[in-house]
Amino acid sequence: MKNILQNSKDKKHIIKMYTKHPDGDTYDGIVLGVDRSIVVFQDTSEFSIEGVSILPRKWITEIRDGEFEDCYDKILRQNNEIKNLNRKKWVNELSSVKEAIEVIHKKSIWPSIEVYDGNKETAMFLGPITDVRASKFSVHAYDAAGNWEEEYDIKYTEVFCIQLFNQYTERFNKYMETLNK
Repeated sequence: MKNILQNSKDKKHIIKMYTKHPDGDTYDGIVLGVDRSIVVFQDTSEFSIEGVSILPRKWITEIRDGEFEDCYDKILRQNNEIKNLNRKKWVNELSSVKEAIEVIHKKSIWPSIEVYDGNKETAMFLGPITDVRASKFSVHAYDAAGNWEEEYDIKYTEVFCIQLFNQYTERFNKYMETLNK
């Protein structure tokens, strides 16, 4: 697995990651950074570069790097999408979920954070990180109807995926910031 991840990073080549998510979620992307505990990658969708995701390696079950990814990669390159890869160096150098949360909090970025208890329960939180502690952090989340909820405490070990800079979170966050100035 480590060699495939490193190859994706070095060659800017797309891979598909299968996960332990109860819904069978998979991720297509190009690895930007890889460490012992996390993979940072550029999401792809519909032959376009999308946002950045941070996925703990413990949730990855398998990686595919075959003929489908080769074809997808050729289409990305034909459409000059590789130029849209993340250029924020700090993103590529993240080494843990905790470090990612600390940096995102410091930079006042509102992420999308999916949590998973390891059984069947998942939840999604969008909104600002309000506090960072040793084993957990707090998020002041809003719901899909644009209503502010309470602050939630999340353990780092429960983080399934963190997403940044994608259209969904960027546009929804902008709406919430404008609505609540």
